[in-house]
Amino acid sequence: MDVKRVAIFGLFRIFLPLMLLIAVVFRFNFQSFLYLICLLINPLLSGPSPRYLKTVIGLSISFCLCHVIFQAVMLSIGDYGSILDYCDWKGRLYALFGLHRLDKIKITDAVRLAGLDFVVMFAAVGVFVAVEKLQKVPQPPEIANIDNQQDGDIIRRPVRRRKKRKSEVLFWTGETFVLLFLAGAGILHPSLTSSVYFLTFLLVCTWLSCNQKIGKKYLKSKVPLLLYCAVHFVCVYLYQVDYVQEYVPPDSLTARLLGLPDFVHQNCTEDARTLVFQDHSWAVYASPFVILGLYCLLSLIVRKQLISPPVDESKYEACMSRADSKQSSQYSQGSVRRRKSRRMTRGHPDDRTRVGRTSSVRKLLDEDHTGRSYRTIDSGDAAARETLAVDPNGSIIWTSESDMPEIAIAPLEEEKANGAKSFSSKMKKIFTPLLSGLKLIAKGSYVATLIIMMTWSITYHSWLTFVLLLWSCILWMCPNSRYACLRSSPALVFYAECLLLLQYIFGLNLKDDELPTFSKNMAQIGLVKYGELSYQPLAIKMLYTLMFWITMRQFFEERQQSTDRNIAAAMKRHFSIVPSITSPNPYIRIVAETVSNLLTKYWIWIVAIMLMVISLGGRGVVVYRIVYMFLFLFFILMFQFSYQFWRRIMYGFWLTVIVFSMLVLIIIYTYQFQDFDLYWEKYLHVSKSMQQDLGLEIYDSDTGTLFVKLLTPTFFLIITIIQLHYFHKEFLLISDIHYRSSENVADTTQMTTATNIPDDSIETHITIEPEHEVERPKHLDLKSTPIRKGTDGMGSPSSDIATPITPKKDEADSNRAEREFQAVKICFENIFKEIAHGFTSVSEMLWRTLEIHIIKVVLLSTFMMAAYDVCAIHFVFVVFVVVALPLPSLQNFFSHCISIWTAILLLSKMIYQLNIVDYLSWETNCTNVVFRNTSDLPYPFNVTIDNHDWIGFKRTDYLANYCKGYIGLILVLTIQAVVKIRQEVNRIQQNALEPKTGVIFPDTTRATADDNFVECLKYLANYCFYKFGLEFCFVTIVACIGVRLDVFAFLSCAWLTTMFLLKRKTLARIWAFYVAYQCIVLTVQYIICLGLPPGLCVEYPWTETLVQGLRDWLFLPDFQSPPSTNKVVADFFQLLFACCQLFVFRIETSPIAGLYEGGSNKEIDFDRSEANPIPDFVTCTKTTLDMMKVFVFYAFYWISLAIVFQAGTSRINLPFIQHLSL
Repeated sequence: MDVKRVAIFGLFRIFLPLMLLIAVVFRFNFQSFLYLICLLINPLLSGPSPRYLKTVIGLSISFCLCHVIFQAVMLSIGDYGSILDYCDWKGRLYALFGLHRLDKIKITDAVRLAGLDFVVMFAAVGVFVAVEKLQKVPQPPEIANIDNQQDGDIIRRPVRRRKKRKSEVLFWTGETFVLLFLAGAGILHPSLTSSVYFLTFLLVCTWLSCNQKIGKKYLKSKVPLLLYCAVHFVCVYLYQVDYVQEYVPPDSLTARLLGLPDFVHQNCTEDARTLVFQDHSWAVYASPFVILGLYCLLSLIVRKQLISPPVDESKYEACMSRADSKQSSQYSQGSVRRRKSRRMTRGHPDDRTRVGRTSSVRKLLDEDHTGRSYRTIDSGDAAARETLAVDPNGSIIWTSESDMPEIAIAPLEEEKANGAKSFSSKMKKIFTPLLSGLKLIAKGSYVATLIIMMTWSITYHSWLTFVLLLWSCILWMCPNSRYACLRSSPALVFYAECLLLLQYIFGLNLKDDELPTFSKNMAQIGLVKYGELSYQPLAIKMLYTLMFWITMRQFFEERQQSTDRNIAAAMKRHFSIVPSITSPNPYIRIVAETVSNLLTKYWIWIVAIMLMVISLGGRGVVVYRIVYMFLFLFFILMFQFSYQFWRRIMYGFWLTVIVFSMLVLIIIYTYQFQDFDLYWEKYLHVSKSMQQDLGLEIYDSDTGTLFVKLLTPTFFLIITIIQLHYFHKEFLLISDIHYRSSENVADTTQMTTATNIPDDSIETHITIEPEHEVERPKHLDLKSTPIRKGTDGMGSPSSDIATPITPKKDEADSNRAEREFQAVKICFENIFKEIAHGFTSVSEMLWRTLEIHIIKVVLLSTFMMAAYDVCAIHFVFVVFVVVALPLPSLQNFFSHCISIWTAILLLSKMIYQLNIVDYLSWETNCTNVVFRNTSDLPYPFNVTIDNHDWIGFKRTDYLANYCKGYIGLILVLTIQAVVKIRQEVNRIQQNALEPKTGVIFPDTTRATADDNFVECLKYLANYCFYKFGLEFCFVTIVACIGVRLDVFAFLSCAWLTTMFLLKRKTLARIWAFYVAYQCIVLTVQYIICLGLPPGLCVEYPWTETLVQGLRDWLFLPDFQSPPSTNKVVADFFQLLFACCQLFVFRIETSPIAGLYEGGSNKEIDFDRSEANPIPDFVTCTKTTLDMMKVFVFYAFYWISLAIVFQAGTSRINLPFIQHLSL
């Protein structure tokens, strides 16, 4: 039956109107006009009407006969091609009625002029025949079985609730589409006629935003709008017909104001039978179709809601209850007792009579005099009538008839209603989170409103939108910005609608001299004429205004809720009423808390990163970006220096950033207005070059660039305000060192959080405190609760008897499946807990590793920064590194010094890019220097020398690439601070002591290293360098010698040869001198790489006397080919390992060296009599660790010999014969 209905709907509502529309659109004559009338009648019909179909068939057949007769007459007269002249009145009159010659035209034009009537005729006949056959379907006979009728009533209430929800969804979906079509019909082709749709759209949206309900008057107002759509579409169609455009020319003011476009234009110069559409934009062509779509949609709504409104089924049930309360009571109590009652009353005439009378009454109510079934009609709002009911806890609750629970349901009834209930529960699970999310979005709509106000102002730059920018800035700065935004939302909506109306007026098809003029430059005010693209700004501004409407609706809703709460408070004071609170969905609460915690933790770093990106963005450097960089560096440095001070100044810092960003945005915004650059120069005495340094530039010719320039500070301002208003307090709370430790005392915080529910989650439950406590049953089993049935037929509680309810047959199977599901769930939970525990352990180990070695990464990054950008200002970095490496106690201080120096250099290099620095030039010309053996000056003395280059300052067009080294260094230093603070906070929260220096696993010592393979790896992670650090140092020296191969490598070779022959105690005494030597040599090498300033005009004496190879071996400075800094990097690693070994020697020489957890590093004495404490792993190889030890001690012997052999055979000369002799 559903398939046939769909087929009928498709034929009558889609196929036939589509054929009529084709005949209307591609022909403009009297015949198509009659088809247009039929097309407009179709949506008004409630269903396929035989009279309507016969009318269409009759019209099409008449037109076909006219064509056939006309062509026959034309052929019979003779001289077919010259009878009609479309330039005289006869030819134009025949064409107006749709009669044409068919000679000398394309086949498509012939089909369009004469064949479309045959197409419409065949389509109408086919639809008529198909609908007649599909409607002749035998209706199923009325089931007279009382049991079936009564069982059908079991699921009446769930079906009614589902139908009510479905009708509400369809209603609001239809209203949404009506608003969309109204907006489209109003803005696609702005005119006086289209302004009706536009104004209606604004009126309806404003009415809804005032939290007003849609009533009967609103539905009735659609009837005149429906008629207006029909008349408008007919007028647009008739304007395309011949003779009309002569009286109202398309270029006339009347046609342009009324929105009558000339889609086709007929004249004598062209063949009138050829259809040629005029050159208009797509919006002009789409406007009539949108109007037609609006007409069809309004016809559907008017037909469904006004002509044949849904009948409230509950009213008839109430009527039946009043007519016969006895039978109605038995019927409305459900089918719980029906089977038993039928068995008890079987054989009693009175009962059978009563049942028969009930069946007849129900049949009378099920169908009205027109044959419509009230069972298929939506129940309306009466199904959800709010009533007072008392719950088992003694609370008086506002509930509805549709929500009243059934105490018990018989197995047959459960089977009947199971589908509806399961579907309802699934839909609740799906839509509850969605509705909660939409509700949250609605409550936070003011944030989107403020963002859109700023976006509107930068999208359309003008004085009128500048008001929105100032308005949003003021609202952002209010202490309670949400309250201020909601209170100002009516004025905001009024102002936005005024802007829309002004834009609509300037979107009319008017010439410049026909528009009102208030100023020479109307674009500065915001009144811009976009021509055929007028729909674009209107559509965008309407989307912006949509959020304003939502915010205003939120304002009126909260005002209404405030009134309701006042009433509830008064009832509470008068009746001692306590509102009951419904906790939110736990899954939604968990997701919301997780998202909130993530945003609270990391949003601040998003803002900091954006602050850095804005300061380095763009091609040129301007003053306001330098200020942004200063703020970013101040924020980061305070975080590195003092965590507590950083938290105290954070609010003031964010406030400063917001105020400065607002000033930057307002200054850039107003600078784009006419003559503002002259005002700056005349009144503020700021020159044009200084204005460019400040970041003030006019973007008249490039609106896209202006949008980007305004969007950048606007976006940063928004995310900063969000941080201050929404995440600042929570961040201060969770960043407190003692926050988590206070939480772990008890779980009271979670309980408190659960009770702090917004007002919207509090249901209107009213609990009346009784004078005496009434003992309630501890357990209530709904399925085992007896159902009482009155013996007097009236359903009185005093005369009820109990009827037991038996459980389902497969209840045990379902319980078993539930238990299995719970077991699998617990298993997966345990697996996830183990994974989480392992992840926590690994993460803690990585954090501890970072804490130990992050200072080495900082010093390495600092030295690499200085080595790969050799200049005078980076020599300070080298000094910091050289001094910090051998002094662990001062490494934290020197890391702060590095941070400060990096910040100073970064700001200095940005300032150096400004135009004002040109006045501070420092150049040298070495023309008076005499060089020997040459008449030409060598490089760099043959050019003008800029001494800023040697110092470290250069001009660049790519600031981000120029400063990437400093940004990377700042990042590494920030990571160091993060690691340090995180470990301190973690230890305070867990009440743990700080582990010993350099130890990752505190419980692992030398005594436990031989227990198993894992303990051995832990021991090596703790004390690998402690045990084998000296060997690492020697290998590093060898690697440095191989990299350098110069005089400093020779000195390193001498050190290696000397230290290799000394005992460990002697090495411990002289190791400090070796470290001092490395510090001095590293500093000297960097000075050599830096060289003398070229501005001194001093040439090195060895430039001509020594060959290039000897200069490289001696590592001498040179202007033309300076020494490579890669060799200096190799010496840095040599110094790094040497300083680490110096710390090891300090441990070995300390008085408590014998108690050190890493064990003893004393040399092995083969003559001592004590037994070896290490187990014999060679003779008794039992574990994996023993096998690994055997492999190391045996295999590495042969590996060492192989390396010696490789070294002896790699070069064939006398010194390498010694390797082979070994």
